[in-house]
Amino acid sequence: MGLVIVLLAAPVQAAHAQLSPFMKAGVADAVFVDRYTPETRAAAAQSVLHLAAPLKLGAAISLTPDNPYADEGVALNVWKPSFVLGTEAGGEIGINFWGLHSDGHINVSFTPHSPHARLLDCRLLSAGAITYKVYENGAGTPAVEAQAVLVDHHLLLTVPAAAVDKPVLVELWPTPATEVVGFFGCDLSEID
Repeated sequence: MGLVIVLLAAPVQAAHAQLSPFMKAGVADAVFVDRYTPETRAAAAQSVLHLAAPLKLGAAISLTPDNPYADEGVALNVWKPSFVLGTEAGGEIGINFWGLHSDGHINVSFTPHSPHARLLDCRLLSAGAITYKVYENGAGTPAVEAQAVLVDHHLLLTVPAAAVDKPVLVELWPTPATEVVGFFGCDLSEID
């Protein structure tokens, strides 16, 4: 009879999540980036977006490398990553690691069922800004294209209201295109 080893581990709490050796080696001072609570997300958005009052947000739909699909057709896609790893804390994605620059980027897509704008909160590691592009209804040119800096390793942006039941795609690109990016997940909330 062969030797069987069974390892049981307690679930990892996000605050104590361990990073993969790839993330640690590829990003200087890499840290795991926790999800915001709904209250913290609203307050952070108020600060970053320079709003007079916190946003009133609907329930967040969470996407991670381990769970790239959610209700309402929300999906996470990655183009040309250096690596994608499943972890107990939700997974990791690396872009532009090991000096391999191949136009890697992250896409979040959804089909709105209401005419409300959305708040997108993504957890990233990057020394540079992130260029984001918002495409509506399969258009070939973005309706919105801009750059944003990370605040406490979070990219917070408002996705404008779009036509109901028409697809929306948000692309997240490293800036400059050769910048290393570590990714942990995104939360998408309707703004009430």
